[in-house]
Amino acid sequence: MGVTWLARRGDEAPVVLKRIHPALAARDDARDRFLHEARAMARVHDVCVPRTLGLGEVEGEWFIAMEYIEGVSVQARLEAGPPFTSGEVARLGADGAQALLAAHGARDANGLSAPVIHRDVSPHNLLLGNDGRARLIDFGVASLTGEGESGGKYAWAAPEQLLDDVASPLSDQYSLGVVLWECVAGRPAFDFEEDVEVIFQVTEVGVPPLPASTPEALRAVVMRMTSLAPEGRFEDLREVRETLALLGAERAPLRR
Repeated sequence: MGVTWLARRGDEAPVVLKRIHPALAARDDARDRFLHEARAMARVHDVCVPRTLGLGEVEGEWFIAMEYIEGVSVQARLEAGPPFTSGEVARLGADGAQALLAAHGARDANGLSAPVIHRDVSPHNLLLGNDGRARLIDFGVASLTGEGESGGKYAWAAPEQLLDDVASPLSDQYSLGVVLWECVAGRPAFDFEEDVEVIFQVTEVGVPPLPASTPEALRAVVMRMTSLAPEGRFEDLREVRETLALLGAERAPLRR
């Protein structure tokens, strides 16, 4: 629903400007969702989430100014290659977990707990920065209440999102786990043409086994993150972040 532009004023660093798509600009629901995204992003402060620099309106047209991160999406890397190494997957997972911890632990302007549930973690919404760090982007369907109805794409949504229409930190963890599974395997976890088949596989079957060549420690983390039952996943993403950070060893630029 948005259109993004790269903007620069004089010699200042470039920024990203996101505007409501012109075809939707007159719709109240589109404007409300756009402002919702700005509020969600403004709550989350972490090096693994692009900074929100401002929200403004010019002649009735709203825009969000955001930090510009040079890089490519995980989806683009999956499509164009080269394949991810195990170390790269671990570093991506550690950064994704850090971003989600910041979102889930967000606070409002009064310092009160105000968690943000992303609800749309996918390869399209994880950016591989040229500085070697991954960022979580696009909070357009995030929940600002700590819970919320299902959002996002079927192939990365947690089973409970599709079955019970609810989302939580555990469902965000699952979605990140599916992304990591795909980076290890080099293919989609749920590659079916019909939505009904995707939903069945996600809710009843689960992600397939990882290739035999996958390092056992990485396999254990990813498969636990993608457990069908929420209680089978990690209770706290801090354990995910710390375990994957160790597996990722020294940080190096993620290849584009």
